[in-house]
Amino acid sequence: MHFVQECHVSSQFYRLDWLDEATAAFFERYFGGKTDHSARQYELYEGIYPASDDASEGYVRGALVGYWAHKGGWLEGKDALSGTDKMGGLIDLYSTGGYIKESRWLEWINQSVGEPSKYAVDFFTKMVLTDEAVWAEYADKPYNLHGLIADNKLEQIKKFTSELKLSANEIFSEKGQVYSVKVPAYGARVVALSMTKAEQNKLEMDGKLSITAGGGGTLVLIKCRSKQAEPTQGVTVSAPEFRKTLEDKHRYLVLVVNPSKKEKTISFMVTGQIAEKPETDKAVEEVPYSGTYRGIVTNLQIDDEPDLAVTTIVTFIENSGPGGQYSIQCTVDETGKKLIEGKYNKFIRWSNGKVNDDDDFVFSQDGKLFSATLRNLDGTPWVSISGEK
Repeated sequence: MHFVQECHVSSQFYRLDWLDEATAAFFERYFGGKTDHSARQYELYEGIYPASDDASEGYVRGALVGYWAHKGGWLEGKDALSGTDKMGGLIDLYSTGGYIKESRWLEWINQSVGEPSKYAVDFFTKMVLTDEAVWAEYADKPYNLHGLIADNKLEQIKKFTSELKLSANEIFSEKGQVYSVKVPAYGARVVALSMTKAEQNKLEMDGKLSITAGGGGTLVLIKCRSKQAEPTQGVTVSAPEFRKTLEDKHRYLVLVVNPSKKEKTISFMVTGQIAEKPETDKAVEEVPYSGTYRGIVTNLQIDDEPDLAVTTIVTFIENSGPGGQYSIQCTVDETGKKLIEGKYNKFIRWSNGKVNDDDDFVFSQDGKLFSATLRNLDGTPWVSISGEK
């Protein structure tokens, strides 16, 4: 395959070793060879152009030449002998070449296929989406990649990714939750968004999550589940119904691309909508605890004292959210003695019927029965009371 390059570029001129190797890898695949380099593909996130002109940097960039070929239509047409220049773009690239020095090569590549700043976002989006145009069909699908990032075990994944654990308090704040990542020149980083169940519960079920790039850059948000992946790009990208989609097992990746020729730190801000608590109708008694209960009182300190009949009147005052405020008055029928005065409001929780969250004073969930143990000031049980409507 290297013969192809030698036919176009005389050895008297400066050779770009990484491009030669990339072109050789490209033709190897073009002519039916196997080029599964998914284990090394993540090197591309370090930059479209390698940091140094070394042939070892070129093999993985066969995918870059493949991208140029798809982008420039080099694969179209018939055989060159027919008069139609198949691979015309690559022929043009090598026919002029980078005479004298490396910088001329890069200038000519930029002139021939465009500067990386023009296509970096598209190139890396295809990388994350495992597009065949960038030879990424063997790489980890976005959904699986998210899981690998969260596991934080594989070194080749850790080199170009990170995880942002979302905090409800931060994304609801005025500044939002800000995250920064250092990105190589013409390179990219992938950030996995995660959120605990407790934090998710603080979000609006139908509310959206918004992510805004600092400095007006372009972000790509990738929503994925199983083999499905949906990219959205812009200065601000949003995830509608974020909490609902998380509960539906969707995952999110943020692709951060550096379109400049120098390494830089790129920041983005995440904001969300807080779950609004529904307004409580104070007049609504959600569980019918109010009413008149007939029952007995048992003295727990005097064994031979007979049980006495009692009447307990429970009066609903208002709904206070998780429970209701009530007046409770319990009277011994025979003597008129007040066992529970009813002077102070008591709180009965809707979910479990506990009075002032006391395990010893509980109403049934249908509001028809209750039982209570009253204690002396020293905590000693005094009497037990039961009642039924």
